[in-house]
Amino acid sequence: MNLRNLFLSVILLTVSMLVIEFGLRLFTPFPIHAHSANRVEDPYLIYRLSPSLQDADRSGFRNSAVPDEVNIVALGDSHTFGFNVRSEDSWPQQLARMSNMTVYNFGLGGYGSLHYYYLINEAIKLKPRHLILALYLHNDLNDVCKTMRKLPYWQSWAEEQGFDPGACYESGKPRSTNRSSEEAVSRFLRENTAIGSLFSHVWDLFSDRLSAEGEVLAVEDDSNPT
Repeated sequence: MNLRNLFLSVILLTVSMLVIEFGLRLFTPFPIHAHSANRVEDPYLIYRLSPSLQDADRSGFRNSAVPDEVNIVALGDSHTFGFNVRSEDSWPQQLARMSNMTVYNFGLGGYGSLHYYYLINEAIKLKPRHLILALYLHNDLNDVCKTMRKLPYWQSWAEEQGFDPGACYESGKPRSTNRSSEEAVSRFLRENTAIGSLFSHVWDLFSDRLSAEGEVLAVEDDSNPT
């Protein structure tokens, strides 16, 4: 391929990407899956839901309002949040209808053990009779390190408790600058381009499906001792 054909290919590719980007922004609710579109930063939890969302309360969780008291508090991740279902179809809200009791949903995708530890104090303020922790062992324990790497608050907390935060890094050292740069570029594309946000959305759905299928296979495998 000579230089002229290469140049034309680059031009066509660029124009095609711009057309796709414009089309996605025109016909889809951009940003499709950008964290900045539906989350606000939190110094202890990394993020909460944006209170501006239709089914989010002023505290940044998936409830119609923040009550003074509730019967049941639910803590958990995306399963408790109700990923891919309407708010009223999440299991905490179904439990509320079945039990005829009030249930407050503290679940949010990406939350793990440290989030639950922190949110217990907020949960107690609602004076619940019952507290349900929906622990998802597949990733909730691993999320401890993810949270600790991102927030200085939890690094300091770990040191105060006598734990070594360095254990959450490969070989006890922070991740390389190259990887951090790659993640920064990925996040920029995900949050600022329709193509990037769509790809991120599809990838997350694909990953969730693979994870679910892997768990089913593990359960059905007779040679698996668990």
